[in-house]
Order: sequence, then structure tokens, then C-alpha cells
Amino acid sequence: AGVDDKGHPYDITADAALQTPGVKEVVELVQPRAVTTGADTKTVVTANKGVFQTKDNVLDLSDGVTLNHSVGEETYVFTTSAATVSIGDETVQSTTGVEGESGSGTLRADRMRAYNSEGRIVFEGNVSMRIYPDKAKLPEMLTNDTPDSEEGPQ
Repeated sequence: AGVDDKGHPYDITADAALQTPGVKEVVELVQPRAVTTGADTKTVVTANKGVFQTKDNVLDLSDGVTLNHSVGEETYVFTTSAATVSIGDETVQSTTGVEGESGSGTLRADRMRAYNSEGRIVFEGNVSMRIYPDKAKLPEMLTNDTPDSEEGPQ
């Protein structure tokens, strides 16, 4: 746990940690979980395996990586096979392909970079996106809601 260069808190936990004698800068983690928060954002990244580089404040994650990125009211959930969390830069990056979803739709891409402090995520390479329209914004005739009908002759 600590505070990054911009004063935002972060926390890294794991079910188990292994540090090789004489190598203080590298800690192997089992079931790591990293949480970073910004002004209006929160990012939680989990994986089965990880390596924390204490000198650089970088967490390399592998094997079943899940990223939950909340910006305001919206939460995005992405999965990938590997990702790098840079505490100082407040970023999460993956170059191994990513799939994700939110209440707004689904997405796939070859690469992803989430900027926690800015509340944005950039996707690159073969980006495919499906956006679900907001029912409240559709014209009345396209919704499943029917207006109250007047009673006819009986």
C-alpha cells in the first residue's frame, strides 16, 4: 500500500508472496490484486500470478488477468492473458489481446492501455465493438413499452 507520485492511493495484495534471497527488488505473487484510485476512477486488477518490481513500482500480471475499471457510474470489465500495472504512471497495459464488456456493450482488441487518472482506455489493433443502445433514449415506437390502451366497446 502507498501513494503514487500524484498523491493517489494504491494497494497491492496477494494470497502468497515469495522473495528470492538477495533480490529485494522482485517479489513473486500468487493471486495478486492491485487497486488504484483517482479523482473519479477506480481500477482493480487481479490475476493468478504476478511479479512486483518494487524499485520501479511495476506489477507484471499473468494467467487469467481481469481488469475492472470504474469511471463515474460506469464499470468496464476486461480479461486478458497478461498485463502490466505501472503504479507511478497510473496505467494498465496489455499487448496480448483483450476482451471486455460494460452495460454499454462489448469490445475486443489486440492491445489496451487504461489511464486511471484520466478515466480513459485506449484500444488498438483489430478493434471490434458492439454498442447496446440505451432503451430510455430509443423512440417510443421502438421500445417494448406500449401506451395504455383505451377501453373499447364491450
